[in-house]
Amino acid sequence: MILELSAAVSFAFSTLGYVISKNFGSRFEICYDVDHRKSASFSRFFEVPRVAGAAADVIGADVTRFVYIVSNHSSHADYAIQSLGHGKITYIEKPISVTYEQFARLCKQVRQSAGRVYAGYNRPFSKAILH
Repeated sequence: MILELSAAVSFAFSTLGYVISKNFGSRFEICYDVDHRKSASFSRFFEVPRVAGAAADVIGADVTRFVYIVSNHSSHADYAIQSLGHGKITYIEKPISVTYEQFARLCKQVRQSAGRVYAGYNRPFSKAILH
């Protein structure tokens, strides 16, 4: 599953989609982009069975276990809060928030959620991040 949003479509398509599908096969169940043409393109290329009409449709879907947020920076925290509210494993690309208020709301949701959260910074499991 991937939550793909227009601001970072090339990263979602060429990096996330490629690396995940190459290493794990087609694991995408549903995708979304604010530009529906980009959703359709991602879906066709990576053989994603469903294209959502709204981010909430991805986040709330039963098939969604992981939400990867690659979007306009100002929307990262709000999508993550929604995702964690549904108990999803949530990956947020940088930045995780753009205001202190967003950060405070996100921190509160992280503490209350059964879901897990990861900050991607483009390569969340790279040697530089792990060490």
